[in-house]
Amino acid sequence: MICTVGIDVSKAKLDVAVSTSPGKFTCLEFPNTPAGHKKLLDRARKLSKGMPLHFCMEVTAAYHYMIGMYLVEAGERVGVENPRRVKHFAISHGATQKTDRADARMIAEYARLYEPKAWNLAQPHIRELVALDRRITELKVMQNQETNRLEMPLLPKLVTQGIAASVKGFQKQIVELEKRIKEILKENVELAAQVKLLITVPGIAQRSAVGLLAEVGDIEAYATAQDLAAKLGLNPVHRRSGSSLHGRTRISKAGNAHARSRLYMPTVVATRYNPIIKDFYTKLVAHHKPKKSALIAAERKLVMICYGILKSGKGFNPNHGKLPDAVTPAEKQTLTRLCA
Repeated sequence: MICTVGIDVSKAKLDVAVSTSPGKFTCLEFPNTPAGHKKLLDRARKLSKGMPLHFCMEVTAAYHYMIGMYLVEAGERVGVENPRRVKHFAISHGATQKTDRADARMIAEYARLYEPKAWNLAQPHIRELVALDRRITELKVMQNQETNRLEMPLLPKLVTQGIAASVKGFQKQIVELEKRIKEILKENVELAAQVKLLITVPGIAQRSAVGLLAEVGDIEAYATAQDLAAKLGLNPVHRRSGSSLHGRTRISKAGNAHARSRLYMPTVVATRYNPIIKDFYTKLVAHHKPKKSALIAAERKLVMICYGILKSGKGFNPNHGKLPDAVTPAEKQTLTRLCA
């Protein structure tokens, strides 16, 4: 028997439902502050009466991160779930109310029935890399916006000077952040070695490699390349039923959108310069797949190539999976069976 604790997280407060038995909840409210986190844990431990605690919350931008990290560092089991799963769970259980307290109760019930896996807190240098990489992306977007504004005609001199100063300031911050990323790579030999492996893949540059490793975390946490693709929301979702529904296959998008967006441009480059991705993309387009769909499929394949390289510790091989040309039909059949 475990005591489940559902936490509905918002910017200012935490609505909490502690369930020591099915259908029975103690509802509490705490501020989303370090002091509030301590009070929440103390009260949950008191209400559990010695039973193991299982905390559960939804991903909510960055607001869940502080309380999640506090509980993990305190040695508690914490599940951080996709809001879509909890939403559909609530619908399937006939939920009629949409309040913070009701949501906390539903999260606690979800945790009791499904026991979501424990959230693994990334190492400090990986957490820092995530923040640095995402901030560089934001700064480059703002820098591009300001640069475009400079092209507007008849701007007053004061406005032009202000925009130019913003562009210069953004560039200065980007340089400082990139410098810190280089320092982290020097401090972590294993991470630097993984970056070296990834940049052997045509289409993956250093910053793309760093961004992917930061968002993905420990590659050993993924049993297969398909697991990693699903983590990024690149797993296909089929829409077919009976004889009437033949919808277009899409990707789930139920994953890390930051990592997915970071790999978009590398995939575009790979469709031109990476022989494996280029062949794959060209075949899809030749079979009348929409170019956008083919590009997303190529992004998934690129992720799976990166996974294989990181797991094997070997650099990119453009001939991987290809059979030698000068073989007899019998040899070719044997090689095909062995490679399957």
